[in-house]
Amino acid sequence: MKILLIGANGTMGQRILNEALSRGHKVTVLVRDASDGGGQRANVEYQSGDIFNPESVAGAAVDHDVG
Repeated sequence: MKILLIGANGTMGQRILNEALSRGHKVTVLVRDASDGGGQRANVEYQSGDIFNPESVAGAAVDHDVG
């Protein structure tokens, strides 16, 4: 399953991210600036976006099973 995760830097977001990865899912993390990278992890992709812009979130959610 491919998951779009918003808020992955927070306490709950980190728990959700780790749980999703432990179950073998691929996770796209929506962040303000993907060039920072946040560290490289297997099955994690960082994508720039603005959660206050519906088009930005909709564009990031394309080809994901859960968002």
